[in-house]
Amino acid sequence: MSHHRPFHFRHFSLMHHQSTMKVGTDAILLGAWVNVAHATRILDIGTGSGIIPLMIAQRNRIASIVGVDIDAPSVAEASLNFRVSQWRNRLEAVHADIRDFMKTKVQRFDLIVSNPPFFTHGIKAQVHRRNLARFTDTLPFEDHIKATEILLDPDGILTVVLPTTESLRYIENADSAGFSIVRSLNIVPVEGREPNRIIMEFKRENLADPSVETFVIRTSCGNFSEGYKKLLENYYLGL
Repeated sequence: MSHHRPFHFRHFSLMHHQSTMKVGTDAILLGAWVNVAHATRILDIGTGSGIIPLMIAQRNRIASIVGVDIDAPSVAEASLNFRVSQWRNRLEAVHADIRDFMKTKVQRFDLIVSNPPFFTHGIKAQVHRRNLARFTDTLPFEDHIKATEILLDPDGILTVVLPTTESLRYIENADSAGFSIVRSLNIVPVEGREPNRIIMEFKRENLADPSVETFVIRTSCGNFSEGYKKLLENYYLGL
């Protein structure tokens, strides 16, 4: 078996080669942007290698964080990454379908984060595990929201990252369950283009004027934008 090197950040390293979804921009931006200021009990739905819990643990020094994933090798890798981190006592990886997990958890969370499956059609991978992480037929938005309804504190926050094209469907399901957007970040891959991702923060309240920001990853010259550098300077080496 070939040797895989860990992905190094400033304050932690992690393996991600056995996980269904590798370390990527969506998860990293979510982990850096999500509001963790007052959270003490945090859940990551579809944790993969555990990148988001690790990023959150770096910023929030008191919260206990649980990462749940339906894929056993991903959970094994997340567990390893948690054990070797400096926040090992506050991190837990659980192998479960979130629809089963929500039936067994008594304590609610005050923050739920997720980089959920979003593909509704298209060519599926030959590896079934990867399809679990990518396609909504394994976790429809309706089920994702239902789990959040049960697992989130009444005053808690839900934060998800999705393609802009799929976000409208998610917003409709969230609205039907009584959730409204209070803050969002429209992500532009290259300066001058349209946003292709959005991070949305939901609460069980209606705001007449939710906060909307636009965030550019790269300038027209191909360099990382100043906003990108500022958001990730405490995570990435070399920024």
